[in-house]
Amino acid sequence: MNKRYVNARNFEYKVRDDMNDHGFVAVRSPASKTPVDVYCIGYDSKVFIQCKTNGVLGPEEWNEFWDYCKSVNAVPILAMRVERNRGIRYMLLTDRKV
Repeated sequence: MNKRYVNARNFEYKVRDDMNDHGFVAVRSPASKTPVDVYCIGYDSKVFIQCKTNGVLGPEEWNEFWDYCKSVNAVPILAMRVERNRGIRYMLLTDRKV
């Protein structure tokens, strides 16, 4: 396995674990054919997360993720790695990208 894949996979695990710690049932979607990396189900909500270690989500991928989430009434979130402390930053996607 290459280092880039391993880093991305480890970040997805970290996001999954963080969401589990915040009361969601979170499941990583390995090698999925969907635009979602982590599915999170809460008491009254669905949150779908796209993980990007560099925080970059191009327009095509952004819109595909947005449309997928909206088709099942899920909240679309982009998770980015914070380099200084290896933490996670979450960003709510509020619309399609032009």
